[in-house]
Amino acid sequence: MPDKVFKVDANAILTLGRNSIKDHTTAVVELIKNAYDADADKVELSVRTKAPSGGLVRIADNGHGMSDRDIENSWLRIGFSEKVTNRTSSRFGRRKTGEKGIGRLSADRLGSTLEVRTKSRSHAATGVVVDWSKFEGAGLEVGSIPLKVPEDARPKIPGAPSPSRTATGTELLIRKLRQSWTSDDIEQLHAELSLLLPPYPELSQNFELKFDNDVDPQFNGTIVQGTRAEGEIELQAELDVKGQLSYRLRFYAASDRTRRRVQVGKMPWTALAPDPAPGARPEPYQIGTIKIRLSYFVRRSDLLTNGNLSLTELKNYLDRNAGVKIYRDLVRVKPYGDPAGPQADWLGLGDRKLKDPAGARRSTFKMAPNQLVGAIFAGRDVSPGLVDSSSREGLIENDAYRQLKVVLMHCVMLIESKYHEISVEKPRPESKATNAKAAVKSLAGNLSSLQSELVELQEKISDEVSEDVAAVSEQIQLFLEQAASAKREIEEIADQNTVLRGLATVGIASAIFGHETSFAVSQAEAKVRIARGMLVKDPPLVSRAIERIDQGLDYMDRVSGWGKFAMTRVNKDKRSRRRVSVSGLVTAVLDEFEFPLGKSEVALKRSVADNIEAKTFAMDVEAVLINYLTNAYHEVKRHPGPRSIRVRLAERRQSGQDGFELSVGDSGGGVPPEHLDRIWEPLFSTRTDERGRPSGTGLGLSIVKSAVEELRGEVSLKTDAQLGGALFSAWIPRGN
Repeated sequence: MPDKVFKVDANAILTLGRNSIKDHTTAVVELIKNAYDADADKVELSVRTKAPSGGLVRIADNGHGMSDRDIENSWLRIGFSEKVTNRTSSRFGRRKTGEKGIGRLSADRLGSTLEVRTKSRSHAATGVVVDWSKFEGAGLEVGSIPLKVPEDARPKIPGAPSPSRTATGTELLIRKLRQSWTSDDIEQLHAELSLLLPPYPELSQNFELKFDNDVDPQFNGTIVQGTRAEGEIELQAELDVKGQLSYRLRFYAASDRTRRRVQVGKMPWTALAPDPAPGARPEPYQIGTIKIRLSYFVRRSDLLTNGNLSLTELKNYLDRNAGVKIYRDLVRVKPYGDPAGPQADWLGLGDRKLKDPAGARRSTFKMAPNQLVGAIFAGRDVSPGLVDSSSREGLIENDAYRQLKVVLMHCVMLIESKYHEISVEKPRPESKATNAKAAVKSLAGNLSSLQSELVELQEKISDEVSEDVAAVSEQIQLFLEQAASAKREIEEIADQNTVLRGLATVGIASAIFGHETSFAVSQAEAKVRIARGMLVKDPPLVSRAIERIDQGLDYMDRVSGWGKFAMTRVNKDKRSRRRVSVSGLVTAVLDEFEFPLGKSEVALKRSVADNIEAKTFAMDVEAVLINYLTNAYHEVKRHPGPRSIRVRLAERRQSGQDGFELSVGDSGGGVPPEHLDRIWEPLFSTRTDERGRPSGTGLGLSIVKSAVEELRGEVSLKTDAQLGGALFSAWIPRGN
């Protein structure tokens, strides 16, 4: 029996061409890309709706052209592309964009007939005429439909005299247009072609594109490949093959807007990667090498940094260019960052801003999508994880694409942090409770002193004036009583704040370990079900069932441990200020953390001094330690290799006061320098989920700072010299 072979129905041509291209604008862009791949530096595009034979779309280039053999063996071979093997163009060294071998079928989306005229070096002009309607018949094989050579195959080549024997290039003539062209269509086509190549002069590709149409002549002329304006903050970044992000920020300081300052830094992939699932290691980096450019704009006339633009011109510029676009091998991948399209805000900046519209002086400041202009530069060879979708629009949303969004959100947060830092010119105020207490205490002290002075004065003056002084003294006494009452109320509020801090700390710890707890419950249930199945067998598998039950009990111990942990945190005795054993508090918390940390392969090292006592809020001390611990646990889980957390409690005298220092170090990646000033602020978090969205509460470290400052202590952060990660410390006075 002879071997079988595929047969291709002629309708497949229509499926790959006419039916797979979104619209006629996309079809034109695909054909322009072919001219780019052919090393053309001059291209002419004409849309004539009033031409005879149902209109005409003409695309001509001065690229390398094709020989008759090229047409036979390459152009007419569907699904074949010489760009797979010859990836780089010979003249300009461009990385060729089309590798699927079906881009030329885009012509079928535009019109019923296609005439190709082409001339290559050292070969005579040749071509082919395609009548797409002949492929619509049922049961026809694609190879059975003959294609003719045009009577005059000499192309009209841009920039060359006509006729010319030496000039090379290709001319496409598409007639009997399938769709009418409106003024909106012409404007959209013009806009897309102006974004085809990146708007950076140093990346100029020597690609002149002239456009001519009879629908809306205002768009006729040479299409400029994008425009460029300088933002308030400029970011340039690069990801290497291991996922390390190196970045450079250029910005104006609040005190000097005459010259830009520069900040550089690096962030490893372990600091960028989303939180791993319970029991899983951090996910490997999969993108490859990419470059990032982002420009942040302030839509205010008094903050314009580009003297060539008025506020109106800036807004028009942002309306046309806002969004982060992706360029692969310097050619745009639609539709990302198209201001008029559904993927204009593919990073979700608008939704993020809507949920938290805080201003720039707030630590949770977030930019709006119409304030960001940017570009991602990837490549087929250097960024293999980013893959085109089959529809020729967009990328496949695989793990590499998801990681790209995560990285970009970190870059956005770098800009937001810098702009917030610039915007905040005065030091952070003390907590309101501390201010209120101090104010009432100061007022009461002043009034008490005044009352004493009045009593002394009363003895030295006449009886008539003395009565007035006595009246004033009585009023002062009333004020003192009211101040005492206010002081008690403020202290009650402060006590409530202590309780709320404790409850919030329990909530944060529960959120951090929630995945582990949920995982433990599901595992315990699974082990019990398996054990039950083993026991009902005939004969029952008793020993194996006992083994599964023991495993289930182990998981339930974890759940029970965390339940006990949560209940003991809000004990009433811990809510009031009294003398407590700090050593005992710290040891008890560490004992409770030892088990779950061990199950997550995190080594807990401790150095706790004996007999440290202080008059303080036990709940606040626990809040400091637990928030530091959960923060460290989150960080070490993000990094491969040995995971360690080190806790130290020691006596330390500072500024003439006796006190103690509680510190927690870890083997994580540390805190990036650009976040050092913001990590203590409420709601600021660098944690992200798998989609690049913030996942942390941003409350843990702000709770620590609030509690320690109310206890008249200090917080600090530096690098742990032993473990290599962050070392958070809190010094707290012993109290009276």
